[in-house]
Amino acid sequence: MWGLKPDRVVIYDDKRWDLLASLRKKAVEIMECLARAGQPSLLYGSVARGDVGAGSDIDVVVLRPRLPPSALEMILRERFGDPLAREIAQATPSSAVKAYIHLEKGVTVSFPLVHLGEREEEFYKFGGCLDLRTLLEEKRVPGVNKELMLILPREWGHEEVSVRGREEVVAKLLGISLGTVLERVRVLTERRVRGKTGLYVHYRLDVSENIEEALVRLAHAKKGLRNKLRGMF
Repeated sequence: MWGLKPDRVVIYDDKRWDLLASLRKKAVEIMECLARAGQPSLLYGSVARGDVGAGSDIDVVVLRPRLPPSALEMILRERFGDPLAREIAQATPSSAVKAYIHLEKGVTVSFPLVHLGEREEEFYKFGGCLDLRTLLEEKRVPGVNKELMLILPREWGHEEVSVRGREEVVAKLLGISLGTVLERVRVLTERRVRGKTGLYVHYRLDVSENIEEALVRLAHAKKGLRNKLRGMF
């Protein structure tokens, strides 16, 4: 189908198919909740690709928020109750700053608090992502996992192909720039060698804190964050 010789073939058993269906059911609940408020969202990562395991998370992202952060949070609170945790994070001073709402363990909705660049949007395609319509159609998409293996969905499971040495082919298949693929390969390779490094901003909000107000306070202490927010508030 994709003309790539697999390094590994994985055939799913009933337990794995049932896990995938369960995780996707929860993702549909979240995305339908957002859609009713006029806010499109994407499911990304292993649940979109299908290669789920016992530790797989449900990750939903609102790429282009149409509502203020607190309004998005309120929509989720009204349907799912108080979140387990809320965070504001920025990987580096030049990265986009994002909000993360952890509805429960392993279930997260995130959204950028600034406009995303092209490569930052392509990050989600790199890992594989689905909108609500294609999720309801029970489709699965190719994408790259944290071990830099390209996951190619099949009706019986998936095939895995190493990204290294095939970066250009992977970029074309996923419909993203070669630069994005090379950047992700570099970042994930460094992470495997050196472990996770600290984020430039990683702030956990208190129960009573407002996302917008917390963001403005953080910007006073972090120049890189302040520069990203210039003109936003």
